[in-house]
Amino acid sequence: MQANTQYKQRIAHGMLILSAATGLFQFEPGIVVAFYGLEKVRFTNPTFIGDTIHVELKVIDLFEKGYQGVVTVIQEIKKQNGETVAIANMKIMVNSNTHVKI
Repeated sequence: MQANTQYKQRIAHGMLILSAATGLFQFEPGIVVAFYGLEKVRFTNPTFIGDTIHVELKVIDLFEKGYQGVVTVIQEIKKQNGETVAIANMKIMVNSNTHVKI
């Protein structure tokens, strides 16, 4: 059946890759209050069985929201060969009295 697709083999569902990558992010107790959301999600290339992924993050925005702050990062998910397979803006709510070195 997979031979009939453009990829000629089975691929991982994009949301599985996004979920696994989000799970790689270290939510520090006392610093991170909550996962706040995702925006601009794009699945740019297939991820195949046997591929290994890693995540690269870049802070693009910070703003205060009540007693917390919201950090927005570009979450770029890449395969072992450096190819980007998904990209999204991830928002994380943090304690505003926390000093995080970036």
